[in-house]
Amino acid sequence: MNFFKAKQRTPSEIVRGLRDAINKLDVGPPGSETRRKASEDVTKGLQQVKGLLHGDGDPGPELVAQLATEAYAADLLPAIVKSCAKFDFEARKDAAQVFSLLLRRQIGSRSPTVEYIVTREIVVYDALKGYEIEEVALSTGLILREMLKHEPIARILLNSDQFYSFPHYIEDTTFGVSCDAFANLKETLTRHKPMVAEYLEANYDRANLKMMMNLLRDKSRNIQFEAFHVFKVSLIPEFGLKVFDML
Repeated sequence: MNFFKAKQRTPSEIVRGLRDAINKLDVGPPGSETRRKASEDVTKGLQQVKGLLHGDGDPGPELVAQLATEAYAADLLPAIVKSCAKFDFEARKDAAQVFSLLLRRQIGSRSPTVEYIVTREIVVYDALKGYEIEEVALSTGLILREMLKHEPIARILLNSDQFYSFPHYIEDTTFGVSCDAFANLKETLTRHKPMVAEYLEANYDRANLKMMMNLLRDKSRNIQFEAFHVFKVSLIPEFGLKVFDML
């Protein structure tokens, strides 16, 4: 029997430790021991959060609920997205999985993480802004894609000024980033059809249509293919005549 087995950390301790480690990523000069230790602690903390949410060791629903509550109270999700570029590669992958697992969590018909993010819109905007940093773009892009699966979050982005950043991220970035940005544009415009129909009826104009038509002529066949699927949304019967008038 191992009498010296380490005591398992509580959800509160895990979240607090991870939050503190994220805060220390900018403490001291680049390459310093403080930053190196903070990076290691971030990686370890994300692994622990992911493991608990994933059910490693059969933690039970009470511990998962406590972890989620602590994460909301500490504003852990905004901190993860904002600082994701400072994480190492494995930590970025774990960060995306943490978002995915939390977003799937439901209590009856409620989705607590979706409800939380709706009150913290900056999480959505910072995830989109990740396309400005190539090294982290695919990780924050995956986080954004997980969020956009939920209509209340997709509605936030669709009705924001930040939504119009997509053309820049699609046209003025590297191929990989461009394709990921287009995948999230498609996710925004095709998953929640009634919401998008309402938006297009009120906001679809010549500039948006021109952007989509230009993308349909892009040199990349992959981008052409994705543009076609998005473009089809504008041709649904409710407002097809309006679009044809623009053409």
